[in-house]
Amino acid sequence: MQFIPFNEGSAAIAENLYTPGNYSEANVVLLGTHDAPLIRQWWREELNDTGRQHFAEYLRKHFKIEGPVTDDNVAAQFTELAMKQSGQMVIHQVPDLIVNKDGSIGLTDARMNDPSSHQDDSKNWSWRLQPGTFERQAIENLRRLTE
Repeated sequence: MQFIPFNEGSAAIAENLYTPGNYSEANVVLLGTHDAPLIRQWWREELNDTGRQHFAEYLRKHFKIEGPVTDDNVAAQFTELAMKQSGQMVIHQVPDLIVNKDGSIGLTDARMNDPSSHQDDSKNWSWRLQPGTFERQAIENLRRLTE
């Protein structure tokens, strides 16, 4: 879903293969892949101001997801969008589900693999979910969306 062209405007969004409604229920919905940025990184680095505005408008118009979209809640909003899709399964990246101590959702520095960082392989495939990191609030958020 990170490949929906929010930076390009409404027409491009509507025509894109990855846009909800443009694929069948037999598909699996992925928020990203191990090679893609985490949701908050995507929000900060891949979307421009226009793209962020189109993303927020898309959530309100098509999925009745209310409230402002901010850096603190974009991972939760994106997760909710994915969970409202018609696919048979949704695959999440755990760092996008974690609730931080400040109440924001989604990590910003836990990317699984960054193909461009081949100079420092210690950064790739080294992230691990530490005990106690996936707390009750994250579990309840995911349960609510699943139900």
